[in-house]
Amino acid sequence: MKILIVSQYFPPEPFRVGDLAVALQERGCQVTVLTGFPNYPKGEIYDGYQLQPFKREDYQGVSVLRVPLYPDTSYSKLKRISNYLSYAASASLLGPLLIHPSKYDRIITFQLSPVTIGLPSIAIKAAHFSKAPIYFWIQDIWPESLQAAGLVEKGLAIQLTRNLVNFLYHRSEKILVQSTGFIPKILEYGIPAEKIEFLPNWAEDLYEPVDRDLELAKRERMAGYFNVVFAGNVGTAQSLETVVKTAQMLADYPGIQFVILGDGANLEKLKTEAEGLTNICFKGRRPVETMPQYFALADALLVQLKRDPLFAITIPSKIQSYLACARPVIAGLEGSGAKVIEDAQAGVVCEPENPASLRDAVLNLYKMPLEQRQKLGENARQYYDSYFSRSRVIDRLIEIMKGGSNND
Repeated sequence: MKILIVSQYFPPEPFRVGDLAVALQERGCQVTVLTGFPNYPKGEIYDGYQLQPFKREDYQGVSVLRVPLYPDTSYSKLKRISNYLSYAASASLLGPLLIHPSKYDRIITFQLSPVTIGLPSIAIKAAHFSKAPIYFWIQDIWPESLQAAGLVEKGLAIQLTRNLVNFLYHRSEKILVQSTGFIPKILEYGIPAEKIEFLPNWAEDLYEPVDRDLELAKRERMAGYFNVVFAGNVGTAQSLETVVKTAQMLADYPGIQFVILGDGANLEKLKTEAEGLTNICFKGRRPVETMPQYFALADALLVQLKRDPLFAITIPSKIQSYLACARPVIAGLEGSGAKVIEDAQAGVVCEPENPASLRDAVLNLYKMPLEQRQKLGENARQYYDSYFSRSRVIDRLIEIMKGGSNND
């Protein structure tokens, strides 16, 4: 198969779509990626790149075409919308000119936010009079994610977004969802159930249990502590203000500390809120390949989202990475994500945006015998291998693109 992947984001940005491209290439597929210039999560073009009409590069054997966009990840509505629309416009205009129709016979739209990522796939197919089927892989439900982010609340903008979503869904061969909680939302658009496939996220093969690096623990001031580690984007959706308030509540437990590994639009605000606290530390971003070493230093890994109907049907992708590394998980979640941790018997679930509930979850694990915590970690890895392993997900994706249905 010759596959075109359309995604606004691609490594060096921290998204799994790069591993998807490499995995398909490893399976004998010819893969081309149409993406933007990297700017997430800071909204600044990465070192080594500069905006230009287009740029071709190689990523581990995968052909990558980058097109310009307006770089931004701020909370400015106008700037964020400009970021979304600029990629959709440049990819729709330049994609058909720069990607030859002989380069693809399948199109995967890897739909992280925004949903406008779907437009270039349709534009390219139409311009080339191509019969290539489009597989629309939904990581983020729209327009609900717009509302959750506070960019749009109601009115004409929501209705226009729904019309766009309807347009994109009905022009896709299959709609792939990372959470079964998305399915009722998609059915509302009149999409036949047989057109929808559950295809969860996975973790890169580098995510696996590793031995504790004592030198790393000393360097990072993580030796001798009960470390609750959060890794990932530091934005409003993650509700890390809850973690700061919980750290205040746990000030009488000097052995417990929160470690935040990541960057994002909310980082400086959180640092200000946490001034004076000695039991929470912000490490910034670390290379993705070092994450298993940091996770090995964690006594608990934290996944946290604010309380919102959208997040109740979402499975945060960091859950798979956490499970793969065989560490106990604290899940400040509702709904689908919480159910994964409960079904896996891999940790403790607490209420989102509830500092007291998070405090109780931390103390539960802190006071738990080591052998019991180790068992939670073992359960995590076993569940990951059974449901979320990279090979299992990629095998299923290839089966779907070859024509296998969810009724096989």
